[in-house]
Amino acid sequence: MAAVRAARKGLDLSEFHGYVGPQSGLVLAEVYVLVGDYDAALEQLEHVMSLPLVLSPRVIELDPLWEPLRNDPRLQALLEDEE
Repeated sequence: MAAVRAARKGLDLSEFHGYVGPQSGLVLAEVYVLVGDYDAALEQLEHVMSLPLVLSPRVIELDPLWEPLRNDPRLQALLEDEE
């Protein structure tokens, strides 16, 4: 998919930048949600949340983008790990 390729390219280009790299990883996770690839979204989100990034689990809990994954035990576990 073009959106996934573009988000991956953005991540590749910003990978070594301390702030932009993790943000690009979050964008890739969001794109995966939007195209319905929830497994890839969760995998990417897990990676992003392991980085020193200012990303509160509350943002994910409240952002409607993540609604398709709200009841997924993997997302719930990931959010619990971050508390």
